[in-house]
Amino acid sequence: MTEQEVVRGILNAKDQVDHTLGFFRHIENINVPLLRHSMKFIDIASKQVDEEAQRMLSDLRDVRVSERMEFNFVEIKKNRKLISQELPVRGMK
Repeated sequence: MTEQEVVRGILNAKDQVDHTLGFFRHIENINVPLLRHSMKFIDIASKQVDEEAQRMLSDLRDVRVSERMEFNFVEIKKNRKLISQELPVRGMK
């Protein structure tokens, strides 16, 4: 979901309590050097965590949206370490 969709669908919506539900997922201990896997969960720029994008996401999720959605949200925290080896491709050894 894009920031623009969040702003239009939640932050600027009338009666958003009646038609929105938010799921906030926090995944900790992501092994950033495994770019192929880590970039599915966090913003990467120049093979490093994009700190500006992370700050903007945090502000949108933890401040702006949370203030508007007092009751209609679920927060999930995962402590998952991505494995340090390549996953096998189906049908190959």
